[in-house]
Amino acid sequence: MGVPLIIDTNQRFRAARPTHYGMSPWVAERIQQLGLDPRDYAERIRGAEERAGVYASVGPRPLPRATPANTVPCALDYNDVTQQTILDQAAAEVPSVGFYAEDLAPSAFVDADKGRFPVDDYAESIEIVDDAIGTHGNVQRIQRNHSFVDYAVRPRALEVRVNRAVASLAPQLVSVANETRALSARMTLNHEVRVGALVGTATSFHATCRRVLGAGQNWNGGASANPIADMQAMIAAMIAFPNVSMFSLEAWQAVQANDVMRAILASQLGNEGMLQPMDWSLYWGIRRTLVAENRYKVPGSATLQRVYPTTAFAILHVNPTPSARTFAKNFVRRGGVNGWTTTRWFDPDTGGKGADCVKTSYDNEIVPIDDKFGAICTGMRA
Repeated sequence: MGVPLIIDTNQRFRAARPTHYGMSPWVAERIQQLGLDPRDYAERIRGAEERAGVYASVGPRPLPRATPANTVPCALDYNDVTQQTILDQAAAEVPSVGFYAEDLAPSAFVDADKGRFPVDDYAESIEIVDDAIGTHGNVQRIQRNHSFVDYAVRPRALEVRVNRAVASLAPQLVSVANETRALSARMTLNHEVRVGALVGTATSFHATCRRVLGAGQNWNGGASANPIADMQAMIAAMIAFPNVSMFSLEAWQAVQANDVMRAILASQLGNEGMLQPMDWSLYWGIRRTLVAENRYKVPGSATLQRVYPTTAFAILHVNPTPSARTFAKNFVRRGGVNGWTTTRWFDPDTGGKGADCVKTSYDNEIVPIDDKFGAICTGMRA
């Protein structure tokens, strides 16, 4: 006897309900076909989310060790404690909370301003090779090949002046170190905006990996919205299974407002009616779900904008291993601390007491690696 047809909405909801470990039946079947145990995979997702905090919206990356506020590592005298190493470290101490660029385009350090960087050749790894061998035949030899990505890093820097008359409220080194952290925070936001533009632009993805929703298909109230079909199409279009979902706050709220997702996930134990990032990660087998709330503004405008798009979201396969194939890489020139270099000098002509000048710099460039290692859904929020 054949499988009965699904003829009404309730039956469709029951068919799409998550398993007892929280995963979509379709995703669980696919993960099993990849040779993984869906239950173990779900537990790894849950563990990663819990390390980041219960229902956290940030990735489970460990925060860099930061110096307590208003303190810096100290030596015996002022000349010693203002050495470049101290300020380089201060520049690298920007907290990662709210910044997701490293989760989406991991850094790869290089020794030259431009060159060719080797990455795994995916096409070579799936090429069929005749492995049949006769009784006295020779074994077919295969080559482990790499493809190469061209990069050319660009120098980036900002400068600030700390007036010693104003800085008298705090020790000079503390003032300079605080300004160094503020500079690197501004530059980190600039980098975040560039990554947000890459991830939020449809043309960054292969044409087959773009899910464009029309009128009435938006997830937050569209009459013909079908998030299950949309996600299945996006995952199927990618050549690597996604491990990161990237939403802005507004895009994530559109997911939470979707009646289909709420009805399907209502069967989960402990579900309180509001979709959480962990629910989404478990259901789709995506290890991290990031929800960004950060904003920026352009010069001359008072309007605040989201770093990540409010009407679209992306799923990516990200691998931080330098030679691994991934959606995009951030190539950084080695130097200083994690690429950050800080230069300090004194300008006696500024103000009555002069000013301590600080310049923080690094060299980098974001380079797309494989546009089929990600997928984007646009128009998902009205």
